[in-house]
Amino acid sequence: MLGKHITRGLFMCLLLSVGSAYADDDAYNFDDNSFQLANQQYWQQRKVDYGFQRDGKSFYVYGGAVLSYHFNDKTITQYETTGSQQATISAKHTLPDMFNGFAFGFGKEWGLHLDVQLAYVQQLEKTRSGSITTIAPSGTLLGVGTKSMKGMTLDFLYIFNPTGQVQAGASLGAMLLAVKDTFKTDNALVYNLPDDNTTEVDPLAGLSFIFQITPKIALRCDSQYVWHTQNQVASGQVNVIVGMSYKF
Repeated sequence: MLGKHITRGLFMCLLLSVGSAYADDDAYNFDDNSFQLANQQYWQQRKVDYGFQRDGKSFYVYGGAVLSYHFNDKTITQYETTGSQQATISAKHTLPDMFNGFAFGFGKEWGLHLDVQLAYVQQLEKTRSGSITTIAPSGTLLGVGTKSMKGMTLDFLYIFNPTGQVQAGASLGAMLLAVKDTFKTDNALVYNLPDDNTTEVDPLAGLSFIFQITPKIALRCDSQYVWHTQNQVASGQVNVIVGMSYKF
């Protein structure tokens, strides 16, 4: 009889141990799921706390260094300033095509995805040695071409991922630009190209990448292509702007 009681007691202890183990496992799973949920909520709140998510109404300023390439691919016939000599001028072989400069502007968020931006762009004057072909009498004249440009851009920027720390977007807009381009020969003849001291409005499209360092400060890289629809020297230009922005 005593052996039976001992056996029965051991069996009951085994059942209680197994039940306790299952209960502990369920509790662990519950605690594990709770931890994952709390961790997810923490990172979502961290995005908001650190300002990675756009609020759709902020105002910001931005600026930086500009590197620009002009597609000087047109050929024109032009008289020099006194009207005594006519020449054929290939912009590709007489005018500089690579420029540096600066840009600064401001933007306004219009909702979670859309911004409107206005900026000033200055491309500093550059020179290039080249040659032109004269007409009647025909010949070749050596000289130096000079070109510079400044303008204003107005565009709408669409941000694809407004909650990320690194944000990417695409823009469409227009550029109001003023150009100065001349060619001065070695014998002091000056040819003012048709676009010299002219103003035009051209369409643009671009891409932007924004890396937020703090809730207010970000690194920016903007690239734009501007179609020169009214320009008689170049068919377009590519602008790359690398700088920073500050959000108020």
